[in-house]
Amino acid sequence: MNIGIIGYGVVGGATGKVFSRCHDIFPYDKFKYPYNDNLNLSNIVKRCNTIFICVPNPMRLSGEMDYHA
Repeated sequence: MNIGIIGYGVVGGATGKVFSRCHDIFPYDKFKYPYNDNLNLSNIVKRCNTIFICVPNPMRLSGEMDYHA
């Protein structure tokens, strides 16, 4: 199975490491080279059966999570 991961930080990286044992992984992270190529993003859309979105939640100035988005 082809699995796309958008956001390849702590959570996305761990998810990718586990799934890469049995599946083909297509990572994308706009802040990390070499995963920030738009070709990676288009490959995720075209080739992947499942896509995991592993991005941080917005935070308030106090540090608590903002769930209103």
